[in-house]
Amino acid sequence: MGPRHLLVLILGFCIIGIAASAGVIVVQNESYGDSRQAIRAEFMQLAKAAHEYRARTYEANGGDGTFMGLTPTPEGISKLTPTPSTPHAEFSILSSGDSHTVSILAVGKSPGQDVRRPIEMVMMVFEDTSAVVVLN
Repeated sequence: MGPRHLLVLILGFCIIGIAASAGVIVVQNESYGDSRQAIRAEFMQLAKAAHEYRARTYEANGGDGTFMGLTPTPEGISKLTPTPSTPHAEFSILSSGDSHTVSILAVGKSPGQDVRRPIEMVMMVFEDTSAVVVLN
């Protein structure tokens, strides 16, 4: 086998290696996006539960027009969901609810953009809407 054949063989291996690496990166990015979408869907369920909590009276174990009572403790998140841990993330209340808002934190079970840390997202639930911020 001559030097020209060896060069073609080495070039072929390099192209195959680059293609395989690109394929792995694409699959990881899709998985990351799928996890974020699943967490967003779970956030929407928690936002609905928070609005329902706000609408209930104190006597009915609600906030009586506020998010007060939703505290950064296991008891606080249990007022919104009986299972704060899902296949995609662990949910907790980040800061105590007040009359206008409550913050909910999701720590994913898969890596985020920085692969050394898990996906982290925060949802702010307001009186009539909510907003999600991606931290990682």
